[in-house]
Amino acid sequence: MESIKNNDQISWKIHPALDDPGKTLGAILVILAFSGIVFWNFSSIFWMAFSCCILFFSLARYFLPTRYLLTPLKIESSTLGFSRKCLLSHFQRAEKVKGGIFLSPFSLPNRLEHYRGVFLMCKKNQSEVFEFVKRHIGEKEILS
Repeated sequence: MESIKNNDQISWKIHPALDDPGKTLGAILVILAFSGIVFWNFSSIFWMAFSCCILFFSLARYFLPTRYLLTPLKIESSTLGFSRKCLLSHFQRAEKVKGGIFLSPFSLPNRLEHYRGVFLMCKKNQSEVFEFVKRHIGEKEILS
């Protein structure tokens, strides 16, 4: 994971598949086992390759690197050429959770926050990212 810190912004890249080789091997074995079951049931290389690709791309945030950029105004994340941008002012609450920071648009825990919130994957620089978010969310509630 590489991290670049500036007073105005913070950026980093995280690649979970490289951080935990045991879990990565397990995920690859599950994908291959499922693809083998598809081949056994349908006797088709096409459907086997198709299922393998679908499973791999559904786990793209795990297998491929994700880049993050936080500025005082916005959050950007990009994986596999797809980027997501959110205004930092949209969030009212930040929580330190295992593996990163969860930003919620609700001031109190809510059932919808997992659909509307954003999870920032950061392990080694979690406290640095949390402090940056705390400074720029303002006087809103911050949970640690």
